[in-house]
Amino acid sequence: MEGGEAKEISWEEVLALAGIGQWSEVAHHCEKFIGHPNFGENAIQLQSEAFIEMGEPKIAIEKLQSLLQPGNISILTLQLLARAQEEQGFLGKAKEVLELALSVEKSSVDIWKQLGAIHVKQGAQAEAAKCYKRVVELDPENIESWNSLGAAQANQSEFENALSSFSKALLINPDHYLAGVNRLFVLNRRAQFDGIAEEVDRLIKLKDGEDIRQVGALSAQQCCDWEGFDRHFSALDKMTEEAIAQRRCPREQPVAGAAFTDDPQRNKRLTHAWAQAAWNSVSSLHIGFSHRIQLGQPRVRVGYFSSDFRLHPISQQTLPLFGLHNRERFEVFVYSTGIDDGSPMRQRIINDCDHFVDLRQSDTLSAAQKIFDDEIDVLVDFSGHTESSRMEICALQPAPVQATMLSATGTNGGGYYDYVITDPIVFPEASRVDYAETPAWLAGSFFINHREEVISKNNITRSDYGLPENAFVFGTFNQSYKITREAFTIWLRLLRAVPQSVLWIGAVPSITEANLRNFAAQQQVDPDRLIFAKLENRKDDHLRRLQLLDLGLDTLVFNGQTTTKDLLWAGVPVVAYYGRHVCSRVSASLLWSLGLEEELVTHTLAEYEETALALAQNPEKLISIRKHLWSARTTSSLFDMSKMVRQMEGLYVGMVNRHNSGKEHNVPLAVDGSGAILSD
Repeated sequence: MEGGEAKEISWEEVLALAGIGQWSEVAHHCEKFIGHPNFGENAIQLQSEAFIEMGEPKIAIEKLQSLLQPGNISILTLQLLARAQEEQGFLGKAKEVLELALSVEKSSVDIWKQLGAIHVKQGAQAEAAKCYKRVVELDPENIESWNSLGAAQANQSEFENALSSFSKALLINPDHYLAGVNRLFVLNRRAQFDGIAEEVDRLIKLKDGEDIRQVGALSAQQCCDWEGFDRHFSALDKMTEEAIAQRRCPREQPVAGAAFTDDPQRNKRLTHAWAQAAWNSVSSLHIGFSHRIQLGQPRVRVGYFSSDFRLHPISQQTLPLFGLHNRERFEVFVYSTGIDDGSPMRQRIINDCDHFVDLRQSDTLSAAQKIFDDEIDVLVDFSGHTESSRMEICALQPAPVQATMLSATGTNGGGYYDYVITDPIVFPEASRVDYAETPAWLAGSFFINHREEVISKNNITRSDYGLPENAFVFGTFNQSYKITREAFTIWLRLLRAVPQSVLWIGAVPSITEANLRNFAAQQQVDPDRLIFAKLENRKDDHLRRLQLLDLGLDTLVFNGQTTTKDLLWAGVPVVAYYGRHVCSRVSASLLWSLGLEEELVTHTLAEYEETALALAQNPEKLISIRKHLWSARTTSSLFDMSKMVRQMEGLYVGMVNRHNSGKEHNVPLAVDGSGAILSD
């Protein structure tokens, strides 16, 4: 009141201010109640909560100190302290505080939920799942925790359990948006598409957001429902660009984005946003590592970092790598952040490296500290933005030199990778603008491979696989999400142009097969000329059956990659299209390293179609290419892992020497076929 004293505010009014989120006012007025005989402790707690809400966790911790008296600490104080520590990034300390709280109050739903969230941030999904299981045991109607439990289970590839948890959440509330979206993501992963399109549209009516549009685009893409894909991606693209413009991390995953479009600048914006989010999540953990000035003494310590050291294409193609390094000059560390599947492949990697470190259950800072303590000179990330990757560990820059390789997005963004190990085909000089990293060019394909894969010698015929014996067999064994309308339309025109030809397609979901057959019929092509393969249990038998093909047809936006490699190893030529980003250039890189770039790599859709048609109509030329390919399998660098390891070692030495001499890393590195640095 003007000219009078300000009205004294009551404690009830302070609580009301907190109820409407007026945290600055709350923090101010709580000061008056500190020391109050009835509200003193509550005032400190509420003031601390206000500072947490205002983004001042350090002040909150200072305020709570007076309440941290041994033997007389309230549960609420411990929870607030843990929240403040979590906000500061001290996840280990927050976990310890919550475990102390649970030792006093074992049945607190809120504490178990809070501890579960800490474990999720630490990447300890199994421990998070245990916490959320305890919550739903105590409170079976806790829908958010059923959803969180399902997410933790899905992140461990426990898809059946995850579906069960999401379903229980939806039994409580059929319109729970996140549980519905998460359930659809898992169904998409399991290629269970019945009813997905209808459920996507239902959830869009509840809330038209990035998550549901992404799962809609992904499932439509897998089903080759191209109209549905166009509709969902058009909406998602606008949402993604809006998020990036607002400096938010989009929900659209970078690897998904790389399959949606080959726009390299969009790919860069998306990967950078996610990499920045990874950095933001850990930036407060510590002030940074102080790295050694001189590296590589007495040997260069190389660390390979991935979530895929298991039965996975990354391990399959890199398998001999870890045992082929020159041990007089290099010491090899492998850091695994993924599941231990007990596979022979994982065991081979464990046996072949010098040090195998399982970081799956380690929190971010502990994992980064381990890499730093191991004095790694060059850390090479094989996972990038793929599922279950732990990029936030690399964001802390535990190694003085960090590189990415085999990343599905090409660039990882973020600014904490110095180099991308690549080749001049997927990453020519003109593409520098599309990458955050400096290129380190190999003399052969970056998509390294080896000659250890066995091809079965079984006597087989085309009729064994439902193929006409005398037909010209085009083939594509890529996953269905890679098959675009543009590619399939070209393939159908090839069938019309080449009498007695068929298209052999790898195993796809039943709804996808139906959609492709229907589209063929609409284009006046007999659907029976599409022959769909079944899954082959043994890789050697799969490679053997590929030899029944006359000509492979690659996909456009997202190339075959491992699928193309398999065809080439089996001796089958592949017509490839050279696109604008890394995923659309991998097959070109493989063919270049085999000396077949001129014959099989195309740069326009018209050239792609013309090349495939010309080869189908010229058996002599096709036979000549097959002979060249069969010889190049054993003479080129593509399947010569020893040669490629020497080249990788040359790049590592170049990186280390550049660091030791104090040079910047923004000038490209390159090696020749022997691994010698060309220039620096």
